[in-house]
Amino acid sequence: MSGTRRFLVGLDDTDYGESIGTGALSRELNLFLVRRLGLKSHGITRHQFLVHPDIPYTSHNSSACIELSGESSVETIALEARQFIEYLFHPGADPGLCVVTPDRIPPDCLAFGHRAQNEVLKKQEAIDLAREHRLYLVELGGTGQGIIGALCGCALRSSGNDGRFISMRGIRELQGEMTVAQLKARTGIDRVVDEEGGELSEDRLVDTTGGARPELTQGKIVQPVLIRDDGGFRVPKRQKGEDK
Repeated sequence: MSGTRRFLVGLDDTDYGESIGTGALSRELNLFLVRRLGLKSHGITRHQFLVHPDIPYTSHNSSACIELSGESSVETIALEARQFIEYLFHPGADPGLCVVTPDRIPPDCLAFGHRAQNEVLKKQEAIDLAREHRLYLVELGGTGQGIIGALCGCALRSSGNDGRFISMRGIRELQGEMTVAQLKARTGIDRVVDEEGGELSEDRLVDTTGGARPELTQGKIVQPVLIRDDGGFRVPKRQKGEDK
């Protein structure tokens, strides 16, 4: 094995009670894998699924997907990620882990991911898809229900057209107003767009409201902004608990 490859690491902790939460767990795992295996991180996206009484979740029913690149393998990353998640396991959580390369995700897995945003899905279907396509998908405690979100997060991230970044360079450290050019330079955001999808010019000022919240759209990192009452622009504020 040689050469740089891309990897997706999907996880869903199901956020039970005092567990660390999927968002926080994904950020800790991301740092661990970067340091442990010398990989480069391309950010973590949050993927929203159906909120329904028949689906166990704490607040928002979402999963996280980390994108990494480097000279490694699915097997190596999976082993390290599994041990890390098991070490932080909290009784009552139902975590699942998926590790794949983007090119290995077939259309029916992406369709499964889209269905998760509108339907109550069964764990067995995720197991069957992973087995059919030889994808690494594993239950790591409790009911293992988190494998649905783990697989769907990877599938949706691979499409390049779903997910909001909860971690990438600089987005959680921004404060106050700055120009679009400064926002892009500090974070790696590709585009800043208004509510109608129009792209803001490099010199326009944007109030970061304490951090950027870009989205993955058509393979680009895009930050939507809202128009303030005074005609200026601001980043939408983070909702309580949505990144837990």
